[in-house]
Amino acid sequence: MPSGRLARLATALIATLSFTESRCDYGARPRAPQRVAPYRGAPAVWVVDDGHRIASDAAMAPPARGDGAGVWAPGERVELFGLPGETLALQVVVSAGAARLDRVTVDLASLTGPSALRSRTREHAGEITSFVVRELELERPSEGRISGESLGWTEDATPELPRHKSLLPEPLVPAHVGDEAPPLALPPGTQRAVWLDVALPRVLFRGRYEGTIVVREGAAKRELARVPLSLEVGPTPLPFRALRTMLFFDPSTVMKRVGTEAAIARTHQELHRHHVQAIFPVDSARDVRVHRAAIDGRLFLPRYGYDGPGQGVPADVVAIGAYGSLGDPSPKSIDTVRQILRELDGLGGARRDVFLYAIDEQCSSDRGRRWRAALRGSSDARLRSLPVGHTCSLAPSRQGVDLVMMHAGQFTRGTLEESRRAGKSLWVYNGSLPHTGAFLSDAPFLSLRANAWIQAHAGIERWFYWNATYWDDDNRGGKGPYDPLRVAETFHNDEGDHCNGDGVLLYPGRQWGEFVELGIDGVVPSMRLKQWRRGIQDAGYLALANRVAPARARAISERLVGSAFSSRSHPSWPLAGAPWVRARRELFDLIAAAKR
Repeated sequence: MPSGRLARLATALIATLSFTESRCDYGARPRAPQRVAPYRGAPAVWVVDDGHRIASDAAMAPPARGDGAGVWAPGERVELFGLPGETLALQVVVSAGAARLDRVTVDLASLTGPSALRSRTREHAGEITSFVVRELELERPSEGRISGESLGWTEDATPELPRHKSLLPEPLVPAHVGDEAPPLALPPGTQRAVWLDVALPRVLFRGRYEGTIVVREGAAKRELARVPLSLEVGPTPLPFRALRTMLFFDPSTVMKRVGTEAAIARTHQELHRHHVQAIFPVDSARDVRVHRAAIDGRLFLPRYGYDGPGQGVPADVVAIGAYGSLGDPSPKSIDTVRQILRELDGLGGARRDVFLYAIDEQCSSDRGRRWRAALRGSSDARLRSLPVGHTCSLAPSRQGVDLVMMHAGQFTRGTLEESRRAGKSLWVYNGSLPHTGAFLSDAPFLSLRANAWIQAHAGIERWFYWNATYWDDDNRGGKGPYDPLRVAETFHNDEGDHCNGDGVLLYPGRQWGEFVELGIDGVVPSMRLKQWRRGIQDAGYLALANRVAPARARAISERLVGSAFSSRSHPSWPLAGAPWVRARRELFDLIAAAKR
């Protein structure tokens, strides 16, 4: 749900909606959205940026341009800006008004300028991709044993939560494939959003590009709206994967649910397309061979069907024995590690973090220390140099491993300094309000965008999230397989926690039984994954601006996230989209000015 104070729809019967400014106090808990009667005027078209969630039954106006972070106002053109190699996003929202709309289509066929950008169709790939925003049934907000708290926030930092039994926009279904492609049907008083990704090629001429969004309805393709769009492309390519991340997925889960081996490769590609680095079970040399193309980067080339950013870029991290799957050190398990390293060495000299993941969230265990001692005592130089890590949030100096993975809720700048003094690497995993954004789907929508800015500003080496495809809920206390394309509640444990969206950043394109079937041999992204991508790309802006104006770039990130980790009751970073958009524009202008 959008946060902040939302204005009432204009009562006049007009073809386009009026908007008033949505505001959200810096660092304050967002106010509950103001509910209004469903819009009953003529069909209306809205254009908003990627910082909003708009449910089909929300009956509320999106924020206007300006502090509402909108990219468009009625009667004006859509205004975008970006760098070569960047993917921009916006949403076109169609309101049915008083009557039902059928066979609604939203098209942005091309952008013309110094180069040409074209849309994606069933016949060919392109730089403009449209997605239908699918909604999930949210029965209840995430919660734990204590009312108001959850695995995503403390009791004092409970965000404004969606109401019980509401609709939650989340999966994004590509409109050019599958069974949920437009045309769309809209009952009276409802609205549907179409998400547009505009991927700018890394080789793209600087300048202004123009296009038109056309919305049509009915068998006769009656035109509902024609909205001009202008895109300003800057001079410097955006770095790919400007931040180091790590996201686990289990190929066996993907294979079991989607039913094709090709879906595993497409899962790798979908995460890569969003600048996020996947890890997966690597328990043998065979696992390295099976996933070799993803590790060495070949999977991200056009000949493997990949058409996104980071072409041919290899993996920058490999976790051996993820979540402690190799068990205790023994002659057999140590020899397994030796074989894995030998196989990895055969992939070439790409720089990547390779480590042994000794155990997960069991600080009382000494397995990490024993693995480290066993490897350091080996006669094999490669084994002796292999870092050992685990997830544990004790003080880094108290942990007998080389790599400490600390929960975001316990991370502080002091622990980062302590780890450096102790000669250890310190990574952050998951997320928790108020210190950072949370990964849950009913957390503040811009949480993952905020996390990327926090990572860049605080100098966190790598951010780890525990799962992308947790579709079976097989944890202790879990409820087994469920339909992630229908229900929002994904995680349960035997301690009384239930969570929406936990462990799910990708959704299955095919399923079995009575589960929703999209007809896609792969996975589809979430709106939260798009937010993580936006934040990582923003970090690329920070890196470029830091080369030309380091003090000003630092001041911009300080303004947004400089107080992260210090608040006890509410996020200190902005919950509305406007400050993030303005900050990116400031960075864009710094980068562009340096190239004139």
